[in-house]
Amino acid sequence: MNMKTTRASKAKRWAVNIAVLTCALIIAVFIMEAALRFTQYRYLTGYINLHETRYYVEASDDAGFDISRNHPRRTINIEPGYTQEIWSNELSCYDIPYRGENQYVMLLGDSFTFGLVPFETTWGNVLNNIFDVRVLKCGVCGYGPRQELIKARKTISAIKRNPQLIIVGYCIGNDLADDYVFPNGTVIDGYPVLRNVIDYRSGNVIHRKSDELRRSIEKLKEAKVANINLFGEGGESNITACVKTWLRGHSITFNLMVLTVKRYLLRSNVFQATGAATIPLQYMAVEHDKWVGQAWKKHLDSMKSFKDYCRENDINLLVVLIPEKEQVYPFLRQNPKIDYERPNRILRGFFDKEGINYIDLLPLFDKYANQKPRIMLDPEKDLYWQFDLHWNVNGNRLAALLVAKHALVEGLVETPDKEGKIRQIDKDLREIK
Repeated sequence: MNMKTTRASKAKRWAVNIAVLTCALIIAVFIMEAALRFTQYRYLTGYINLHETRYYVEASDDAGFDISRNHPRRTINIEPGYTQEIWSNELSCYDIPYRGENQYVMLLGDSFTFGLVPFETTWGNVLNNIFDVRVLKCGVCGYGPRQELIKARKTISAIKRNPQLIIVGYCIGNDLADDYVFPNGTVIDGYPVLRNVIDYRSGNVIHRKSDELRRSIEKLKEAKVANINLFGEGGESNITACVKTWLRGHSITFNLMVLTVKRYLLRSNVFQATGAATIPLQYMAVEHDKWVGQAWKKHLDSMKSFKDYCRENDINLLVVLIPEKEQVYPFLRQNPKIDYERPNRILRGFFDKEGINYIDLLPLFDKYANQKPRIMLDPEKDLYWQFDLHWNVNGNRLAALLVAKHALVEGLVETPDKEGKIRQIDKDLREIK
């Protein structure tokens, strides 16, 4: 009887100790979460809320999707703490209405060119002010070069007048993959979703059916998840994905833990040996798999199609190589086995061979970026947002100055007082440095 009482007493004490420890941990997490909201980590939560951009894009038979025409103004979150207004004009571009200008420049690209900054600070708008020539800003988030050529043809056909120059903002981070799975996305019930994805083991393109995408949306809506990140994450439909999405949108502690674990695992030789860490397509060696070489061949063919179109229509062409954040800031790199300059070398060699005018912003951004190792970037002082992958206001301005100078020196744009503009650009660049 005494032994049974002793065992029951010990079990009770263990249960009490576990309960106390659990309560202490929960309280500690809440205190940590509250304290972190007064530090530089306070913005380490949230996604762009795709409810905010619902119906901003629409399905397209040829490109998969496009910006809807004459969309009214609405406010979206760029990253926590920063917002912007978006809209569209009669040409389905995030721009003011086209006023029939005889001379104009067309700017194409993906989200970097669309500009995740207030409109007046996008690099397209800064170019417009430098050139004193209308720059038609036609970047579409999620586009690759094949879609951008479709956009160019449709827009020029609607205007019935060729531009002096087409500038293609080439995103190193995903343009190769976007062309490989073309068309990469579509629109379901007003939401932009990723239609095709790459199976990195086989190189096959997995086509996701509309019913599957629609079920994913409904599951997330039923779970009352405010931030439906379908385009970036593929629209996971299980409850684990819903909980993860909620935590990533609300908990600084959770996001710090994920970042720490991810960085450790990606640097772990054991993790690399398992093949669990997927190297992005643009950084994979062409010799790695036959399908990687085929992906590059198809992709470069699409870039040549851009050149051919411009030559046939007597339009100047300039390709702007836009570097990823990790390319510019080495201390942010998570995978030491990646050759971060590989895609730039491939593209520069191709452009030189084909006689395509280009500017590679990677070595130029390197000169202006603060390379002092830090945990994260400063969105007010650096060139990219703190957590978002895109340029901030500073990055947009620097890109515009560098691209404008290149275009003026190369004689790609007809504009008055060209030499005076170049001198002003050089002065502005010295001030940035």
